[in-house]
Amino acid sequence: MTIRRMILAVLGVILSSASAYTTRAAPAPADTRAVVAAKAWKELCNKAPAWTADVRIVLLADKDLTKKPLKLHKGLRYRTVKDSSKGYAQPIANQLFFSVFNKDKAKTLGAVGRFVEKIGAHAEAFRRKSGPLLVEGEKIERAAKALCELPADCDASLMKSFKTRARTGKGRDELSYCLRKLSAALAAGRVEQARVWAGETHGAVVRLVDLLRWVDLQTEWIVDLAAVFGSFKPYFDNSDAVLSKVGGWRIFMFGRCPAGQSIQTICSKDVLMVEHLLVDFYTVSRADTVAMGKGGDAALLTVTPARRSACRKILAALPARARPIFRKILRTDFELSAFGSNICRYEDEGRLDDLIRSLKRHVANYPDTTVGSMMEIIHIPKGAWCATTTATDRYHPKLIEWAGKVQGKPRKAFLTAHGFAHKLYSRGGYQGSVKTLTDAIKSGRMDCIRISQLIGTVYANAGYIGLHPIRVGKGSVREKKVATSGHTLLSVKFADGEVGVEGLGSPGFGTPYAQRYKAAPNVLSCSRGYRALCGWVAGEMYFPQGIIKSVQLRIPYYGIKRKGFSKQTGKPILLPAPSTQPRCRTVRRRSPQAGGG
Repeated sequence: MTIRRMILAVLGVILSSASAYTTRAAPAPADTRAVVAAKAWKELCNKAPAWTADVRIVLLADKDLTKKPLKLHKGLRYRTVKDSSKGYAQPIANQLFFSVFNKDKAKTLGAVGRFVEKIGAHAEAFRRKSGPLLVEGEKIERAAKALCELPADCDASLMKSFKTRARTGKGRDELSYCLRKLSAALAAGRVEQARVWAGETHGAVVRLVDLLRWVDLQTEWIVDLAAVFGSFKPYFDNSDAVLSKVGGWRIFMFGRCPAGQSIQTICSKDVLMVEHLLVDFYTVSRADTVAMGKGGDAALLTVTPARRSACRKILAALPARARPIFRKILRTDFELSAFGSNICRYEDEGRLDDLIRSLKRHVANYPDTTVGSMMEIIHIPKGAWCATTTATDRYHPKLIEWAGKVQGKPRKAFLTAHGFAHKLYSRGGYQGSVKTLTDAIKSGRMDCIRISQLIGTVYANAGYIGLHPIRVGKGSVREKKVATSGHTLLSVKFADGEVGVEGLGSPGFGTPYAQRYKAAPNVLSCSRGYRALCGWVAGEMYFPQGIIKSVQLRIPYYGIKRKGFSKQTGKPILLPAPSTQPRCRTVRRRSPQAGGG
Protein backbone atom coordinates (compact mmCIF):
# COMPACT_ATOMS: atom_id res chain seq x y z
CA MET A 1 0.00 0.00 0.00
CA THR A 2 2.86 2.33 0.85
CA ILE A 3 4.54 1.64 -2.52
CA ARG A 4 1.26 2.33 -4.30
CA ARG A 5 0.96 5.69 -2.57
CA MET A 6 4.52 6.56 -3.52
CA ILE A 7 3.84 5.70 -7.16
CA LEU A 8 0.67 7.80 -7.16
CA ALA A 9 2.52 10.71 -5.60
CA VAL A 10 5.26 10.54 -8.25
CA LEU A 11 2.67 10.33 -11.02
CA GLY A 12 0.91 13.37 -9.53
CA VAL A 13 4.09 15.45 -9.72
CA ILE A 14 4.77 14.31 -13.30
CA LEU A 15 1.22 15.11 -14.45
CA SER A 16 1.19 18.51 -12.75
CA SER A 17 4.47 19.42 -14.47
CA ALA A 18 3.21 18.19 -17.89
CA SER A 19 0.07 20.28 -17.58
CA ALA A 20 1.88 23.40 -16.35
CA TYR A 21 0.11 25.71 -18.75
CA THR A 22 -3.30 24.08 -18.76
CA THR A 23 -6.39 24.57 -16.63
CA ARG A 24 -6.62 22.22 -13.66
CA ALA A 25 -9.79 20.70 -12.27
CA ALA A 26 -8.65 21.33 -8.68
CA PRO A 27 -5.94 23.59 -7.18
CA ALA A 28 -2.54 21.96 -6.79
CA PRO A 29 -0.55 22.33 -3.54
CA ALA A 30 1.17 25.68 -3.00
CA ASP A 31 4.67 24.32 -3.57
CA THR A 32 3.66 22.70 -6.88
CA ARG A 33 2.03 25.92 -8.11
CA ALA A 34 5.12 27.87 -7.08
CA VAL A 35 7.33 25.54 -9.16
CA VAL A 36 5.03 25.97 -12.16
CA ALA A 37 5.00 29.75 -11.73
CA ALA A 38 8.80 29.84 -11.40
CA LYS A 39 9.17 27.91 -14.63
CA ALA A 40 6.77 30.31 -16.35
CA TRP A 41 8.69 33.31 -14.96
CA LYS A 42 11.96 31.99 -16.36
CA GLU A 43 10.35 31.53 -19.78
CA LEU A 44 8.95 35.07 -19.69
CA CYS A 45 12.33 36.53 -18.77
CA ASN A 46 14.02 34.65 -21.60
CA LYS A 47 11.49 35.28 -24.36
CA ALA A 48 9.12 38.18 -23.68
CA PRO A 49 11.52 41.16 -24.02
CA ALA A 50 12.91 40.00 -27.37
CA TRP A 51 9.45 39.14 -28.68
CA THR A 52 8.09 42.57 -27.70
CA ALA A 53 10.98 44.28 -29.49
CA ASP A 54 10.50 42.13 -32.60
CA VAL A 55 6.81 42.99 -32.79
CA ARG A 56 7.63 46.70 -32.68
CA ILE A 57 10.27 46.39 -35.38
CA VAL A 58 8.07 44.37 -37.75
CA LEU A 59 4.78 46.20 -37.24
CA LEU A 60 5.86 49.77 -36.56
CA ALA A 61 9.27 49.88 -38.23
CA ASP A 62 10.32 52.74 -35.95
CA LYS A 63 12.51 53.33 -32.92
CA ASP A 64 11.28 56.68 -31.64
CA LEU A 65 7.63 56.45 -30.64
CA THR A 66 5.76 59.48 -29.34
CA LYS A 67 2.05 60.06 -29.09
CA LYS A 68 0.91 62.77 -31.48
CA PRO A 69 -2.61 63.29 -32.84
CA LEU A 70 -3.29 62.97 -36.54
CA LYS A 71 -6.71 63.84 -37.92
CA LEU A 72 -8.03 61.36 -40.42
CA HIS A 73 -11.50 60.62 -41.81
CA LYS A 74 -13.38 63.62 -40.49
CA GLY A 75 -12.12 63.85 -36.97
CA LEU A 76 -10.97 60.36 -35.99
CA ARG A 77 -7.81 61.16 -34.06
CA TYR A 78 -4.95 58.71 -34.26
CA ARG A 79 -1.81 58.80 -32.17
CA THR A 80 0.73 57.84 -34.73
CA VAL A 81 4.43 57.21 -35.10
CA LYS A 82 6.96 60.02 -35.24
CA ASP A 83 10.02 59.50 -37.43
CA SER A 84 12.39 62.41 -36.89
CA SER A 85 13.76 62.14 -40.43
CA LYS A 86 10.47 61.73 -42.29
CA GLY A 87 7.86 63.49 -40.18
CA TYR A 88 4.70 61.61 -39.29
CA ALA A 89 4.20 58.26 -40.97
CA GLN A 90 1.85 55.29 -40.92
CA PRO A 91 4.21 52.38 -41.67
CA ILE A 92 1.70 49.52 -41.77
CA ALA A 93 -0.73 51.46 -43.93
CA ASN A 94 2.02 52.63 -46.27
CA GLN A 95 3.25 49.09 -46.71
CA LEU A 96 -0.19 47.65 -47.39
CA PHE A 97 -2.27 50.11 -49.30
CA PHE A 98 -1.95 53.86 -49.70
CA SER A 99 -0.13 53.74 -53.04
CA VAL A 100 -3.46 52.80 -54.64
CA PHE A 101 -4.79 56.29 -54.02
CA ASN A 102 -1.85 57.94 -55.73
CA LYS A 103 -3.85 59.60 -58.50
CA ASP A 104 -0.76 60.33 -60.58
CA LYS A 105 -0.06 56.63 -61.02
CA ALA A 106 -3.57 55.15 -61.02
CA LYS A 107 -5.17 56.90 -63.98
CA THR A 108 -6.79 53.78 -65.43
CA LEU A 109 -8.66 50.85 -63.95
CA GLY A 110 -6.03 48.53 -65.38
CA ALA A 111 -3.31 50.42 -63.47
CA VAL A 112 -5.35 50.22 -60.26
CA GLY A 113 -5.73 46.48 -60.81
CA ARG A 114 -1.94 46.12 -60.99
CA PHE A 115 -1.56 48.14 -57.78
CA VAL A 116 -4.07 45.90 -56.00
CA GLU A 117 -2.16 42.85 -57.19
CA LYS A 118 1.01 44.28 -55.61
CA ILE A 119 -0.86 45.05 -52.40
CA GLY A 120 -2.04 41.44 -52.17
CA ALA A 121 1.50 40.17 -52.67
CA HIS A 122 2.86 42.61 -50.10
CA ALA A 123 0.18 41.68 -47.57
CA GLU A 124 1.01 38.02 -48.05
CA ALA A 125 4.72 38.71 -47.44
CA PHE A 126 3.85 40.87 -44.44
CA ARG A 127 1.75 38.07 -43.00
CA ARG A 128 4.68 35.67 -43.28
CA LYS A 129 6.68 38.06 -41.08
CA SER A 130 3.97 38.72 -38.50
CA GLY A 131 2.59 35.16 -38.35
CA PRO A 132 5.52 33.66 -36.37
CA LEU A 133 5.24 36.55 -33.91
CA LEU A 134 1.62 35.54 -33.23
CA VAL A 135 2.63 31.90 -32.66
CA GLU A 136 5.40 32.96 -30.28
CA GLY A 137 3.06 35.39 -28.53
CA GLU A 138 0.51 32.68 -27.82
CA LYS A 139 3.25 30.62 -26.12
CA ILE A 140 4.28 33.61 -24.02
CA GLU A 141 0.63 34.23 -23.14
CA ARG A 142 0.35 30.69 -21.74
CA ALA A 143 3.47 31.28 -19.65
CA ALA A 144 2.10 34.59 -18.36
CA LYS A 145 -1.16 32.89 -17.42
CA ALA A 146 0.74 30.18 -15.54
CA LEU A 147 2.64 32.85 -13.63
CA CYS A 148 -0.68 34.14 -12.30
CA GLU A 149 -0.90 30.84 -10.37
CA LEU A 150 1.73 32.13 -7.96
CA PRO A 151 0.27 31.10 -4.57
CA ALA A 152 -0.53 33.76 -1.99
CA ASP A 153 1.03 31.61 0.75
CA CYS A 154 4.35 31.21 -1.07
CA ASP A 155 7.05 31.27 1.67
CA ALA A 156 10.54 32.74 1.52
CA SER A 157 12.19 29.43 0.59
CA LEU A 158 9.91 29.02 -2.44
CA MET A 159 10.46 32.63 -3.50
CA LYS A 160 14.14 31.85 -4.03
CA SER A 161 13.18 29.91 -7.18
CA PHE A 162 12.26 33.25 -8.82
CA LYS A 163 15.86 34.45 -8.95
CA THR A 164 15.84 35.13 -12.73
CA ARG A 165 15.64 38.84 -13.54
CA ALA A 166 13.81 40.27 -16.56
CA ARG A 167 16.18 42.02 -18.97
CA THR A 168 13.90 44.58 -20.51
CA GLY A 169 16.53 47.25 -21.04
CA LYS A 170 14.99 50.67 -21.56
CA GLY A 171 11.83 49.31 -23.16
CA ARG A 172 9.02 51.85 -22.64
CA ASP A 173 6.17 49.56 -23.63
CA GLU A 174 3.50 48.29 -21.25
CA LEU A 175 4.87 44.74 -21.09
CA SER A 176 8.43 45.84 -20.29
CA TYR A 177 7.09 48.18 -17.62
CA CYS A 178 5.09 45.33 -16.02
CA LEU A 179 8.03 42.92 -16.17
CA ARG A 180 10.29 45.40 -14.38
CA LYS A 181 7.71 45.94 -11.63
CA LEU A 182 7.12 42.18 -11.31
CA SER A 183 10.85 41.45 -11.23
CA ALA A 184 11.39 43.95 -8.42
CA ALA A 185 8.49 42.51 -6.38
CA LEU A 186 9.79 38.95 -6.77
CA ALA A 187 13.34 39.95 -5.86
CA ALA A 188 12.07 41.67 -2.71
CA GLY A 189 9.91 38.67 -1.76
CA ARG A 190 6.68 40.73 -1.82
CA VAL A 191 4.28 37.95 -2.79
CA GLU A 192 1.02 39.91 -2.88
CA GLN A 193 2.55 42.68 -4.95
CA ALA A 194 4.09 40.10 -7.27
CA ARG A 195 0.67 38.51 -7.78
CA VAL A 196 -0.78 41.90 -8.75
CA TRP A 197 1.98 42.55 -11.29
CA ALA A 198 1.73 38.98 -12.61
CA GLY A 199 -1.89 39.81 -13.50
CA GLU A 200 -0.79 43.07 -15.14
CA THR A 201 1.90 41.22 -17.10
CA HIS A 202 -0.61 38.66 -18.35
CA GLY A 203 -3.02 41.43 -19.36
CA ALA A 204 -0.30 43.24 -21.34
CA VAL A 205 0.65 40.04 -23.20
CA VAL A 206 -3.03 39.35 -24.00
CA ARG A 207 -3.45 42.85 -25.45
CA LEU A 208 -0.45 42.57 -27.74
CA VAL A 209 -1.30 39.02 -28.86
CA ASP A 210 -4.84 40.09 -29.74
CA LEU A 211 -3.51 42.93 -31.88
CA LEU A 212 -1.30 40.40 -33.67
CA ARG A 213 -4.42 38.31 -34.31
CA TRP A 214 -5.99 41.33 -35.99
CA VAL A 215 -2.87 41.95 -38.10
CA ASP A 216 -2.95 38.31 -39.19
CA LEU A 217 -6.66 38.48 -40.03
CA GLN A 218 -6.45 41.84 -41.82
CA THR A 219 -3.58 40.71 -44.04
CA GLU A 220 -5.50 37.49 -44.80
CA TRP A 221 -8.51 39.59 -45.82
CA ILE A 222 -6.41 41.86 -48.02
CA VAL A 223 -4.82 38.86 -49.77
CA ASP A 224 -8.25 37.29 -50.40
CA LEU A 225 -9.91 40.55 -51.46
CA ALA A 226 -7.04 41.37 -53.80
CA ALA A 227 -7.44 37.90 -55.33
CA VAL A 228 -11.16 38.56 -55.88
CA PHE A 229 -10.34 41.91 -57.47
CA GLY A 230 -7.67 40.26 -59.60
CA SER A 231 -10.13 37.68 -60.95
CA PHE A 232 -11.66 40.52 -62.99
CA LYS A 233 -8.29 41.61 -64.40
CA PRO A 234 -9.05 40.70 -68.04
CA TYR A 235 -12.04 43.06 -67.98
CA PHE A 236 -10.16 45.82 -66.14
CA ASP A 237 -7.25 45.71 -68.60
CA ASN A 238 -9.64 46.29 -71.49
CA SER A 239 -11.96 48.77 -69.80
CA ASP A 240 -10.78 52.05 -71.31
CA ALA A 241 -13.33 52.07 -74.14
CA VAL A 242 -16.20 51.26 -71.80
CA LEU A 243 -15.15 53.80 -69.16
CA SER A 244 -14.68 56.55 -71.76
CA LYS A 245 -18.46 56.54 -72.22
CA VAL A 246 -18.91 57.61 -68.57
CA GLY A 247 -16.09 60.17 -68.53
CA GLY A 248 -13.17 57.81 -67.93
CA TRP A 249 -11.77 56.22 -64.81
CA ARG A 250 -11.99 58.23 -61.60
CA ILE A 251 -10.55 57.15 -58.29
CA PHE A 252 -13.90 57.17 -56.42
CA MET A 253 -15.02 54.31 -58.69
CA PHE A 254 -12.66 51.99 -56.83
CA GLY A 255 -15.28 51.35 -54.16
CA ARG A 256 -17.72 50.16 -56.84
CA CYS A 257 -15.42 47.44 -58.14
CA PRO A 258 -15.66 43.85 -56.81
CA ALA A 259 -14.09 43.83 -53.31
CA GLY A 260 -12.88 47.41 -53.80
CA GLN A 261 -14.91 48.98 -50.99
CA SER A 262 -13.59 46.52 -48.41
CA ILE A 263 -9.97 46.89 -49.53
CA GLN A 264 -10.35 50.66 -49.22
CA THR A 265 -12.00 50.54 -45.78
CA ILE A 266 -9.65 47.97 -44.22
CA CYS A 267 -6.53 49.77 -45.38
CA SER A 268 -7.63 53.32 -44.70
CA LYS A 269 -9.35 52.75 -41.34
CA ASP A 270 -8.76 49.35 -39.78
CA VAL A 271 -5.03 49.05 -40.42
CA LEU A 272 -4.46 52.54 -39.04
CA MET A 273 -6.51 51.66 -35.96
CA VAL A 274 -4.23 48.68 -35.29
CA GLU A 275 -1.31 51.06 -35.47
CA HIS A 276 -3.02 53.48 -33.10
CA LEU A 277 -3.52 50.70 -30.53
CA LEU A 278 0.04 49.47 -31.02
CA VAL A 279 1.50 52.92 -30.39
CA ASP A 280 -0.63 53.16 -27.23
CA PHE A 281 0.90 49.85 -26.11
CA TYR A 282 4.48 50.89 -26.85
CA THR A 283 4.30 54.30 -25.15
CA VAL A 284 3.30 54.12 -21.48
CA SER A 285 1.58 57.35 -20.45
CA ARG A 286 1.23 58.92 -17.02
CA ALA A 287 -2.44 57.86 -17.01
CA ASP A 288 -1.34 54.26 -17.68
CA THR A 289 1.13 54.12 -14.78
CA VAL A 290 -1.41 55.63 -12.37
CA ALA A 291 -3.99 52.98 -13.35
CA MET A 292 -1.67 49.96 -13.13
CA GLY A 293 -0.72 47.91 -10.08
CA LYS A 294 -4.05 48.43 -8.28
CA GLY A 295 -5.30 44.83 -8.41
CA GLY A 296 -9.08 44.58 -8.22
CA ASP A 297 -11.29 43.21 -11.01
CA ALA A 298 -9.09 40.74 -12.93
CA ALA A 299 -11.27 41.03 -16.05
CA LEU A 300 -10.19 44.66 -16.53
CA LEU A 301 -6.46 43.86 -16.63
CA THR A 302 -6.63 43.05 -20.35
CA VAL A 303 -7.82 46.59 -21.10
CA THR A 304 -5.40 49.45 -21.80
CA PRO A 305 -4.78 50.82 -18.28
CA ALA A 306 -5.92 54.38 -19.05
CA ARG A 307 -9.30 53.03 -20.25
CA ARG A 308 -10.15 50.92 -17.19
CA SER A 309 -12.06 53.69 -15.47
CA ALA A 310 -14.41 53.80 -18.48
CA CYS A 311 -14.98 50.03 -18.12
CA ARG A 312 -15.78 50.41 -14.44
CA LYS A 313 -18.29 53.11 -15.26
CA ILE A 314 -19.99 50.86 -17.84
CA LEU A 315 -20.08 47.92 -15.41
CA ALA A 316 -21.59 50.04 -12.67
CA ALA A 317 -24.35 51.25 -15.00
CA LEU A 318 -25.31 47.88 -16.52
CA PRO A 319 -27.90 45.56 -14.94
CA ALA A 320 -26.37 42.74 -12.92
CA ARG A 321 -27.25 40.08 -15.51
CA ALA A 322 -25.36 41.96 -18.25
CA ARG A 323 -22.11 42.49 -16.34
CA PRO A 324 -20.69 38.97 -16.89
CA ILE A 325 -21.32 39.41 -20.63
CA PHE A 326 -19.46 42.70 -20.68
CA ARG A 327 -16.56 41.16 -18.74
CA LYS A 328 -16.46 38.32 -21.28
CA ILE A 329 -15.86 40.86 -24.09
CA LEU A 330 -12.58 41.73 -22.39
CA ARG A 331 -11.48 38.06 -22.48
CA THR A 332 -12.65 37.20 -26.01
CA ASP A 333 -10.22 36.95 -28.93
CA PHE A 334 -10.62 39.78 -31.46
CA GLU A 335 -13.42 41.43 -29.47
CA LEU A 336 -10.92 42.73 -26.89
CA SER A 337 -9.12 44.87 -29.48
CA ALA A 338 -12.39 45.80 -31.19
CA PHE A 339 -13.64 47.11 -27.86
CA GLY A 340 -10.38 49.00 -27.37
CA SER A 341 -10.65 50.64 -30.80
CA ASN A 342 -14.10 52.00 -29.94
CA ILE A 343 -13.79 52.89 -26.26
CA CYS A 344 -10.91 55.28 -26.89
CA ARG A 345 -13.13 57.37 -29.19
CA TYR A 346 -16.14 57.33 -26.86
CA GLU A 347 -14.02 58.50 -23.95
CA ASP A 348 -11.87 61.02 -25.84
CA GLU A 349 -14.92 62.60 -27.48
CA GLY A 350 -16.95 62.71 -24.25
CA ARG A 351 -19.64 60.28 -25.44
CA LEU A 352 -19.30 57.48 -22.90
CA ASP A 353 -22.63 58.29 -21.21
CA ASP A 354 -24.39 58.07 -24.59
CA LEU A 355 -22.91 54.62 -25.19
CA ILE A 356 -24.01 53.47 -21.73
CA ARG A 357 -27.57 54.62 -22.46
CA SER A 358 -27.61 52.58 -25.68
CA LEU A 359 -26.20 49.49 -23.91
CA LYS A 360 -28.86 49.69 -21.20
CA ARG A 361 -31.59 49.96 -23.85
CA HIS A 362 -30.09 46.98 -25.66
CA VAL A 363 -30.12 44.81 -22.52
CA ALA A 364 -33.75 45.81 -21.94
CA ASN A 365 -34.70 45.00 -25.56
CA TYR A 366 -32.94 41.63 -25.69
CA PRO A 367 -33.06 39.34 -22.63
CA ASP A 368 -30.60 36.99 -24.40
CA THR A 369 -27.82 39.57 -24.75
CA THR A 370 -24.51 38.11 -25.99
CA VAL A 371 -20.94 39.29 -26.50
CA GLY A 372 -21.64 39.73 -30.21
CA SER A 373 -24.85 41.69 -29.72
CA MET A 374 -23.27 43.99 -27.15
CA MET A 375 -20.30 44.60 -29.46
CA GLU A 376 -22.72 45.43 -32.27
CA ILE A 377 -24.02 48.31 -30.15
CA ILE A 378 -20.49 49.41 -29.18
CA HIS A 379 -19.20 49.42 -32.78
CA ILE A 380 -19.41 53.07 -33.86
CA PRO A 381 -20.05 53.13 -37.65
CA LYS A 382 -23.45 51.89 -38.80
CA GLY A 383 -25.14 51.07 -42.07
CA ALA A 384 -22.40 51.60 -44.66
CA TRP A 385 -18.74 50.95 -45.45
CA CYS A 386 -18.16 54.72 -45.72
CA ALA A 387 -19.95 55.47 -42.44
CA THR A 388 -18.18 58.03 -40.30
CA THR A 389 -16.17 56.62 -37.42
CA THR A 390 -16.50 59.29 -34.73
CA ALA A 391 -18.63 58.96 -31.61
CA THR A 392 -19.56 62.65 -31.92
CA ASP A 393 -21.17 62.11 -35.32
CA ARG A 394 -22.97 58.97 -34.14
CA TYR A 395 -24.45 60.76 -31.13
CA HIS A 396 -25.54 63.98 -32.79
CA PRO A 397 -28.21 65.64 -30.56
CA LYS A 398 -30.94 65.04 -33.18
CA LEU A 399 -30.02 61.34 -33.42
CA ILE A 400 -30.14 61.03 -29.63
CA GLU A 401 -33.60 62.65 -29.65
CA TRP A 402 -34.92 60.31 -32.36
CA ALA A 403 -33.46 57.21 -30.67
CA GLY A 404 -35.41 58.07 -27.53
CA LYS A 405 -38.63 57.70 -29.53
CA VAL A 406 -37.73 54.34 -31.11
CA GLN A 407 -39.44 51.64 -29.04
CA GLY A 408 -41.29 48.35 -29.23
CA LYS A 409 -40.57 45.14 -31.12
CA PRO A 410 -37.61 45.27 -33.53
CA ARG A 411 -39.72 45.50 -36.73
CA LYS A 412 -41.75 48.40 -35.38
CA ALA A 413 -38.62 50.09 -34.02
CA PHE A 414 -36.86 49.84 -37.36
CA LEU A 415 -39.77 51.37 -39.26
CA THR A 416 -39.78 54.25 -36.77
CA ALA A 417 -36.04 54.84 -37.30
CA HIS A 418 -36.50 54.64 -41.08
CA GLY A 419 -39.40 57.08 -40.83
CA PHE A 420 -37.24 59.76 -39.18
CA ALA A 421 -34.60 59.40 -41.91
CA HIS A 422 -37.17 59.44 -44.72
CA LYS A 423 -38.83 62.59 -43.38
CA LEU A 424 -35.47 64.36 -43.32
CA TYR A 425 -34.60 63.11 -46.82
CA SER A 426 -37.99 64.24 -48.17
CA ARG A 427 -37.21 67.76 -47.01
CA GLY A 428 -33.77 68.01 -48.63
CA GLY A 429 -33.54 65.43 -51.40
CA TYR A 430 -30.65 63.57 -52.95
CA GLN A 431 -27.06 64.77 -52.93
CA GLY A 432 -23.89 62.72 -53.28
CA SER A 433 -20.69 63.17 -51.27
CA VAL A 434 -22.34 64.31 -48.03
CA LYS A 435 -19.47 63.41 -45.73
CA THR A 436 -21.01 63.20 -42.25
CA LEU A 437 -24.33 62.69 -40.47
CA THR A 438 -23.94 66.18 -39.03
CA ASP A 439 -23.85 67.61 -42.57
CA ALA A 440 -26.84 65.50 -43.62
CA ILE A 441 -28.95 66.60 -40.65
CA LYS A 442 -28.06 70.23 -41.22
CA SER A 443 -28.95 70.25 -44.95
CA GLY A 444 -31.50 67.42 -45.13
CA ARG A 445 -29.64 66.22 -48.23
CA MET A 446 -27.98 62.83 -48.49
CA ASP A 447 -27.20 59.86 -50.72
CA CYS A 448 -27.73 56.11 -50.25
CA ILE A 449 -24.62 55.82 -48.05
CA ARG A 450 -25.49 58.55 -45.60
CA ILE A 451 -29.18 57.67 -45.27
CA SER A 452 -28.28 54.02 -44.63
CA GLN A 453 -25.88 55.16 -41.93
CA LEU A 454 -28.51 57.47 -40.45
CA ILE A 455 -31.13 54.71 -40.23
CA GLY A 456 -28.65 52.24 -38.74
CA THR A 457 -27.37 54.78 -36.23
CA VAL A 458 -30.81 55.71 -34.86
CA TYR A 459 -31.74 52.01 -34.67
CA ALA A 460 -28.53 51.08 -32.80
CA ASN A 461 -28.64 54.12 -30.51
CA ALA A 462 -32.05 52.88 -29.39
CA GLY A 463 -30.43 49.54 -28.47
CA TYR A 464 -31.44 47.36 -31.46
CA ILE A 465 -29.25 44.99 -33.49
CA GLY A 466 -29.26 42.84 -36.63
CA LEU A 467 -28.36 45.39 -39.29
CA HIS A 468 -25.77 44.77 -42.02
CA PRO A 469 -24.78 47.13 -44.87
CA ILE A 470 -25.11 45.85 -48.44
CA ARG A 471 -22.91 47.19 -51.24
CA VAL A 472 -23.85 46.66 -54.87
CA GLY A 473 -21.57 47.32 -57.85
CA LYS A 474 -23.57 47.99 -61.01
CA GLY A 475 -23.01 48.59 -64.70
CA SER A 476 -25.05 48.14 -67.85
CA VAL A 477 -24.92 44.83 -69.69
CA ARG A 478 -22.72 46.36 -72.41
CA GLU A 479 -20.15 47.24 -69.75
CA LYS A 480 -19.63 43.54 -69.08
CA LYS A 481 -17.77 43.16 -65.76
CA VAL A 482 -16.80 46.81 -65.21
CA ALA A 483 -18.88 48.60 -62.55
CA THR A 484 -19.24 52.35 -62.95
CA SER A 485 -21.92 52.94 -60.34
CA GLY A 486 -22.58 51.69 -56.84
CA HIS A 487 -25.44 51.51 -54.40
CA THR A 488 -25.74 50.95 -50.64
CA LEU A 489 -28.77 49.47 -48.93
CA LEU A 490 -29.49 47.52 -45.75
CA SER A 491 -30.11 43.98 -44.63
CA VAL A 492 -31.89 43.54 -41.31
CA LYS A 493 -32.19 40.27 -39.41
CA PHE A 494 -35.22 39.81 -37.21
CA ALA A 495 -36.15 36.76 -35.14
CA ASP A 496 -38.52 35.59 -37.89
CA GLY A 497 -36.22 36.18 -40.87
CA GLU A 498 -34.16 38.62 -42.90
CA VAL A 499 -35.39 41.54 -44.99
CA GLY A 500 -33.87 44.01 -47.41
CA VAL A 501 -34.37 47.75 -46.95
CA GLU A 502 -33.95 50.52 -49.51
CA GLY A 503 -32.87 53.50 -47.43
CA LEU A 504 -33.86 56.08 -50.04
CA GLY A 505 -37.34 54.56 -50.35
CA SER A 506 -40.39 54.87 -48.15
CA PRO A 507 -40.26 52.99 -44.82
CA GLY A 508 -40.93 49.31 -45.44
CA PHE A 509 -39.37 45.90 -45.95
CA GLY A 510 -38.35 44.23 -49.19
CA THR A 511 -36.77 41.05 -50.55
CA PRO A 512 -33.56 39.87 -48.86
CA TYR A 513 -30.58 41.18 -50.80
CA ALA A 514 -29.20 37.77 -51.89
CA GLN A 515 -32.50 36.82 -53.56
CA ARG A 516 -32.98 40.28 -55.06
CA TYR A 517 -29.60 40.54 -56.77
CA LYS A 518 -28.50 37.00 -57.59
CA ALA A 519 -29.93 37.15 -61.10
CA ALA A 520 -29.96 40.90 -61.77
CA PRO A 521 -28.53 41.49 -65.27
CA ASN A 522 -26.78 44.78 -64.46
CA VAL A 523 -25.41 43.87 -61.00
CA LEU A 524 -21.79 42.75 -61.10
CA SER A 525 -21.11 42.27 -57.39
CA CYS A 526 -23.12 42.24 -54.18
CA SER A 527 -21.44 42.29 -50.76
CA ARG A 528 -22.75 41.87 -47.24
CA GLY A 529 -20.87 43.81 -44.56
CA TYR A 530 -19.75 42.58 -41.15
CA ARG A 531 -18.15 44.76 -38.50
CA ALA A 532 -14.36 44.77 -38.50
CA LEU A 533 -11.95 46.43 -36.07
CA CYS A 534 -12.93 49.98 -37.02
CA GLY A 535 -15.12 49.75 -40.13
CA TRP A 536 -16.78 47.03 -42.21
CA VAL A 537 -15.60 44.09 -44.30
CA ALA A 538 -17.40 42.17 -47.04
CA GLY A 539 -17.89 38.81 -45.35
CA GLU A 540 -20.00 37.45 -48.22
CA MET A 541 -19.78 38.41 -51.91
CA TYR A 542 -21.98 37.31 -54.79
CA PHE A 543 -21.26 37.86 -58.50
CA PRO A 544 -24.46 37.54 -60.59
CA GLN A 545 -22.64 37.90 -63.93
CA GLY A 546 -20.27 35.03 -63.33
CA ILE A 547 -16.47 34.65 -63.33
CA ILE A 548 -16.85 33.79 -59.61
CA LYS A 549 -20.06 32.47 -58.10
CA SER A 550 -19.53 33.58 -54.50
CA VAL A 551 -16.85 33.84 -51.83
CA GLN A 552 -16.86 34.11 -48.06
CA LEU A 553 -14.06 35.53 -45.90
CA ARG A 554 -13.00 34.04 -42.58
CA ILE A 555 -14.49 36.07 -39.72
CA PRO A 556 -13.75 34.03 -36.58
CA TYR A 557 -15.62 36.25 -34.09
CA TYR A 558 -18.80 35.66 -36.14
CA GLY A 559 -18.01 31.96 -36.61
CA ILE A 560 -17.84 32.45 -40.40
CA LYS A 561 -15.48 30.18 -42.32
CA ARG A 562 -13.54 30.93 -45.51
CA LYS A 563 -15.30 29.56 -48.61
CA GLY A 564 -15.12 29.83 -52.38
CA PHE A 565 -11.31 29.74 -52.55
CA SER A 566 -9.18 26.96 -54.06
CA LYS A 567 -7.26 24.86 -51.54
CA GLN A 568 -4.41 24.48 -54.05
CA THR A 569 -3.93 28.09 -55.22
CA GLY A 570 -5.74 30.08 -52.54
CA LYS A 571 -7.47 32.04 -55.32
CA PRO A 572 -11.24 32.32 -55.84
CA ILE A 573 -12.76 29.35 -57.64
CA LEU A 574 -13.64 30.53 -61.15
CA LEU A 575 -16.74 29.37 -62.97
CA PRO A 576 -16.19 27.40 -66.19
CA ALA A 577 -15.96 29.65 -69.24
CA PRO A 578 -18.99 29.40 -71.53
CA SER A 579 -18.50 27.02 -74.44
CA THR A 580 -17.51 28.60 -77.78
CA GLN A 581 -18.49 25.52 -79.82
CA PRO A 582 -21.42 26.07 -82.24
CA ARG A 583 -24.57 24.35 -81.19
CA CYS A 584 -25.73 21.42 -83.32
CA ARG A 585 -29.32 21.64 -84.36
CA THR A 586 -31.20 18.53 -83.37
CA VAL A 587 -33.87 17.33 -85.82
CA ARG A 588 -36.65 15.51 -84.03
CA ARG A 589 -38.26 12.81 -86.16
CA ARG A 590 -41.91 12.07 -85.80
CA SER A 591 -42.82 8.82 -84.24
CA PRO A 592 -45.10 6.69 -86.45
CA GLN A 593 -47.28 6.01 -83.44
CA ALA A 594 -47.76 9.72 -82.79
CA GLY A 595 -48.68 11.02 -86.20
CA GLY A 596 -50.86 8.43 -88.04
CA GLY A 597 -49.81 7.61 -91.65
